[in-house]
Amino acid sequence: MRKKYSSGQITEAMEVLFEPVRIKIVSRIASMGTARAVDVADAFDLTQPTMSHHLNLLVEKEILKAVKEGRCVYYSVNPLLLNAASDMLISLSEGKSKPAAPVKKTVKMQAKQDKTEEKSSSKKSKSKNKSKGKDKEKTKDKKDKSKKKKKK
Repeated sequence: MRKKYSSGQITEAMEVLFEPVRIKIVSRIASMGTARAVDVADAFDLTQPTMSHHLNLLVEKEILKAVKEGRCVYYSVNPLLLNAASDMLISLSEGKSKPAAPVKKTVKMQAKQDKTEEKSSSKKSKSKNKSKGKDKEKTKDKKDKSKKKKKK
């Protein structure tokens, strides 16, 4: 039975996949059929934790399948998700698909979030300016006290 992926799942997967290193990782695994992390890592100048991070993201978004056998994990490409993503892109290019309503909501939500961040950043900068003034006063007080001690 073929798994049906939502447009949200496909979009999230493409967002993770469309990073140059991850595309190369998936491409290498696809060319090998099934591969261990060590086999994939040989072709990249990445540390083991970085490679694990990329592989875990790809598995989490179901771009890759991971099968554990003993101490080894074997990775393979999930053709169902990649075909679903391909179908989605083809339908967009042919103009057969209309943008879904949630896209508009996320744009509005992003605009609200941006406004909120602007407000909070302006409040932070005001409080920093106030604290800078207090710091200057403290420094002056210390200098004055040290001058008095030197005079004695």
